[in-house]
Amino acid sequence: MGARAVTPHTLRHVFASELLRAGANLRQIQELLGHKHLDSTQRYTRVTAHELRGGIKRLRWVGRIFKRYVFHMSVYLIA
Repeated sequence: MGARAVTPHTLRHVFASELLRAGANLRQIQELLGHKHLDSTQRYTRVTAHELRGGIKRLRWVGRIFKRYVFHMSVYLIA
């Protein structure tokens, strides 16, 4: 199996994906790529299964922190 050709489209896709992984939001990437519509930008971004698992883990962590905060606030308000 031969190597895949690197095209300008491939470079744009990698650029957008790496920006997203680095923390840029889609609106920022949209501006950098010069897209008129956000839908166009979303086509350039892809999320791996590993990244999805990481996102789910972060949401669970935030959920636990939020539950503790709500519990502590309710105890404070009742006292």
